[in-house]
Amino acid sequence: MDCVLSDSEIQTLLFKEAPYGDITTSLLVGYCSAKVVYEAACDMTLCGVEEAARLAMLKDLQVEVHCRSGDNIKKGTKILTMSGGSDDLFMAWKVAQSLMEWMSGMASYTSELVLAADGIPIACSRKQIPFTKALSVKAIRSGGAIMHRLGFSDSLLIFSEHRQFLERTEEEIIEFLSNSAPEYRTAVEVSSIDDAKRWIRSGAEIIQLNQFSPYDVAVCRQCIHWEKHKTKLAVYSDVTLRNVSDYVSAGADILVTAAPYYAQPKKISTLFLTD
Repeated sequence: MDCVLSDSEIQTLLFKEAPYGDITTSLLVGYCSAKVVYEAACDMTLCGVEEAARLAMLKDLQVEVHCRSGDNIKKGTKILTMSGGSDDLFMAWKVAQSLMEWMSGMASYTSELVLAADGIPIACSRKQIPFTKALSVKAIRSGGAIMHRLGFSDSLLIFSEHRQFLERTEEEIIEFLSNSAPEYRTAVEVSSIDDAKRWIRSGAEIIQLNQFSPYDVAVCRQCIHWEKHKTKLAVYSDVTLRNVSDYVSAGADILVTAAPYYAQPKKISTLFLTD
């Protein structure tokens, strides 16, 4: 996968890490030729390697990339080797390690969700931690999931907040959007079974079930069956590894979640070697 950060963004990360230089390294180590090797300290779905490698290059370090984002690796697998001056190595060391650990945590949790969903798509919401969008999206994709929405510009999703301004019927709204934006599928968020049934009958292509229990999802699935509609059910709830199989069994077509964004980072070990 490609690096998703610009050089200026990476330089900003480095600057914020040591705006006035690395005092400890300059006082105790000075300059010598060395290398640092990054290894997986546990099994994981790896992510962030390309960003770490580019970071090293911007510090004039030599880089060997042994694995790439999206790889499923075992404990002890060598990920990346940087070599060059000790001052630049220490400057890049922790920034690169933190990036890969954090992104690999998200990618690994996503991968586990995808596996547990048994073929039902996992779609991650746009509720990333602020200022982390590019890295978060990459981690989600590395784990095998898709993005639910990247923002307001790429999809049609009708909320109750929109509907309170409209006097049209459900059918009229669907017909209007189908004619006005025929290249988009129309999704509608609902918060009750009765609301879901009305929009299913209106011909909505996707119903987003907001905080529905697995039982309520099953009721909506049965309604689609009885009405002989082709509406897709997107469950927008607290979908985690604890309950993902329940929603799959209930008949969800898409599982929307923000859980991977808050996953525990995966540990990556480092070893410094002098030439």
